[in-house]
Amino acid sequence: MTFRSSCKHNRLRGKRFQSRKYLEYITSEFDCILFPYNWCKRRPVQAHHLMKPFYSVRGMGLRAGDKDVVPLCSDCHRELHLNGNEEKYFKLITDNENFGREKCQELWKESPYYEES
Repeated sequence: MTFRSSCKHNRLRGKRFQSRKYLEYITSEFDCILFPYNWCKRRPVQAHHLMKPFYSVRGMGLRAGDKDVVPLCSDCHRELHLNGNEEKYFKLITDNENFGREKCQELWKESPYYEES
């Protein structure tokens, strides 16, 4: 057994939910989740993988799984990453620091892919 095969990140990577179809569903069916709170473009949206995921684990070089995504327009997505702190950004815009995780749960449970995992 090599160090690489026993690495924690390799074990986690195998358990992460990955679905191109789910990402396409998120980006094609929804407007930016911040549109009601913040003047933004609404569309087109990008799938933002949460920095503090609800369903998966992330670490150095390991992004959240595809269940942990929310649709953000390119302006909001860029601003969130420039801000650097996801919870503070959502708190600033929506007055709820858990807004991203709550939306991601809601979108996942209502998706046609919910039963696949």
